[in-house]
Amino acid sequence: MMHADGTDQLLFARLREQAARALESTDTEYTKFLDPKEQKLAAAAAKEEGSSIAFFGGDAPMERRVSAFDGRLWLDEDERSYDWPVLALEI
Repeated sequence: MMHADGTDQLLFARLREQAARALESTDTEYTKFLDPKEQKLAAAAAKEEGSSIAFFGGDAPMERRVSAFDGRLWLDEDERSYDWPVLALEI
């Protein structure tokens, strides 16, 4: 894991828990919107736990994105689909 302060270590521990839960349940666990630094922590947590991970931030490439830890390892990456917990708002 990258050098992290106490806040990052706590977030990393939570992300690892989510990745582990996804593997245990062989399902998907979604995060809140993560900034780029937090996305790197999520990717590191997935790698450490052996989970697959995907990111979604809307139609255009966005800085803040939701991640999905995927415990359905028997599926090929192109077979996985996600029901992202995100709604578009029109203002």
